[in-house]
Amino acid sequence: MKISYQKGVFSLYKIEVNESKKAFIVIVDGFIQEEEGMQFLTDYKSNVSKVNPKEYSMIIGGENLVVSKQEMLPVLGQAISMYMDTGFKKYFGTYPKSAIAKVQLSKIVKEKNFDVTFKDSVSEILEIL
Repeated sequence: MKISYQKGVFSLYKIEVNESKKAFIVIVDGFIQEEEGMQFLTDYKSNVSKVNPKEYSMIIGGENLVVSKQEMLPVLGQAISMYMDTGFKKYFGTYPKSAIAKVQLSKIVKEKNFDVTFKDSVSEILEIL
């Protein structure tokens, strides 16, 4: 199962299920604008309903995520809350290459008390599952 959504040239996300690794994978590239953020939330809910989260680990790949506008930070926080509420078995993520985006993400993760293990790449995470 794979779904991708692209609007413009600056952002892209992909939602994919790796059944053999029991991984629900979300990849986000670029910067998120409000329209994309809202569409992502809808697509996420639709796709997560097709798996049993208690049997799957979630991987959030954000290496190419760039700095978000200040007004978009609450949407990122809402996404993290949604991930937590879904109840996946474990959570893994990759930090953005952008130092500022990493700081933004780290702050939200800390505020939400999100129990996530960070690795260097999605492929590294898939190797340990």
